[in-house]
Amino acid sequence: MDNSIKPGLPQSEPLELALWSEFQDELSKLLEIPISLYDVTGVLLAESRGEPSLCDAVKNKREGRVLCSQAVAKVIAQVVEKGKTYIHKCHTNQYIFAIPALLGASKSFVIVGGHVYLSGNEERDFSEGVSSLGFDPHEIQSLKSVIRTIPAKSIFTIPNIISNMALPFLKCLNQDTAPAFTQAIAPAVVAPMQAAIAGESLRNFRALEGVYRSLA
Repeated sequence: MDNSIKPGLPQSEPLELALWSEFQDELSKLLEIPISLYDVTGVLLAESRGEPSLCDAVKNKREGRVLCSQAVAKVIAQVVEKGKTYIHKCHTNQYIFAIPALLGASKSFVIVGGHVYLSGNEERDFSEGVSSLGFDPHEIQSLKSVIRTIPAKSIFTIPNIISNMALPFLKCLNQDTAPAFTQAIAPAVVAPMQAAIAGESLRNFRALEGVYRSLA
């Protein structure tokens, strides 16, 4: 199967990532799902800080690193080709998803997240997924105790939540989608304006996070 990136979305252009990385980390913590940002060629722009222990263990093995890279390349390629969210069951039987982030005529990115098992099938999926990766019984038992699970329906709803929250924030950071009146303003003035808008979005997100956690 050809997992190469196909040119179905506009190429990614530089994006101010400092505020995005902070937002990404907060959203990841809120949903308890690791999230990363890639450009459309598969280059990692903002790394997740919360991948499961299983992913770390698999990537410590040469074969595992290759399989992980191939899985991410596949979901990104599917999003670039089809222009819509793609869900994939990886070599460890964890579910990962990729979400298109089209910000304008010249900028597009891909948000990758997941690395979870679905409730009800997690023990079987985990056991089958790691059986050929060379872990000893003690390692398997240790990793099994910390796998992440979500309800089956959440693998479809969580990407929508991420898309609805993340895309407006990315657009705040993207000059191509700024209001028309900013096009006549010097970039040195526009950049701080956009940073201020994004900063306000981040503060609003933290307020939302507080409400969400109080209801959880």
